[in-house]
Amino acid sequence: MSLLALSACGFEPVLAPEATGGKLLGKVAIDVPADRDGYDFRTAFENRLGRVTVAQYDLHIDLQVTQTGVATATDGRVTRHNLTGLAKFTLREGEKVLSQDQVTSFVAHSTTGPTVSTLAAEQKAHQRLMIQLADRVVDHLLLTLD
Repeated sequence: MSLLALSACGFEPVLAPEATGGKLLGKVAIDVPADRDGYDFRTAFENRLGRVTVAQYDLHIDLQVTQTGVATATDGRVTRHNLTGLAKFTLREGEKVLSQDQVTSFVAHSTTGPTVSTLAAEQKAHQRLMIQLADRVVDHLLLTLD
């Protein structure tokens, strides 16, 4: 009974072949910065919508990351940083702009350990931030495109 009620309500799977997600799967060529953040963003995006096989759409991404100290020790050392990320994106089909917007997210990491662990924590924080931004871009595209 519940399956029948759900199918009658008008909901459909977002990744069905005829739905928005199905139309985007493996068809979005991504233009990201040629750095570690761009690589991590691309990897997370492709994990959600697949690696491009036939480029029907072009997605340009502009990534910006700022770091802010949010906690200090009594001697003035910063012991925790927030990384705030902004992803501005434009999805095109040929010359036609289908979607243009921006998403934000933030993560934090500690700086209290040895230098090696602090650098590793910062790298992991950047990676988590790119995953969150990619997920938000994908969600935006799936929910707003026809």
